[in-house]
Amino acid sequence: AVIGLMLYESLFPYAQSRSLNGDLAPRPLFHGAYEVVTFVRNRDTLPPLTTDTCRWRRFFIHSRGYFITQTMDDALHSYPLRRVGADFILESSAPAALRHKYDAGVLVLEGVLNDDTVRITARKLDIQRLPLLR
Repeated sequence: AVIGLMLYESLFPYAQSRSLNGDLAPRPLFHGAYEVVTFVRNRDTLPPLTTDTCRWRRFFIHSRGYFITQTMDDALHSYPLRRVGADFILESSAPAALRHKYDAGVLVLEGVLNDDTVRITARKLDIQRLPLLR
């Protein structure tokens, strides 16, 4: 009975959503992985140096409402994400509001991030072609 109760409790969320791996779960707008093409901070374009701890290499819009950044030194940072109109609100100790524009697989984010003005241009990646899923 105890084993049955443990199995029921651990599998109930999947049975309720009828999705074991999340394929059927609803996705937020712009869900996916993005490769940063240009990163402009305070009017300075930051080159893609692998030692840079501020410039983003990639960012991810997660299906469970998170915005995840991968910096050039491969550190990952996760922020709860809210979308208000044309703005992404990244919840952190200093919340950031980034206005977004999307056109033909290119997402542009502009706004204030950590007291700096930023303009980030990124192209959407095909998640199925990333090394982990091959």
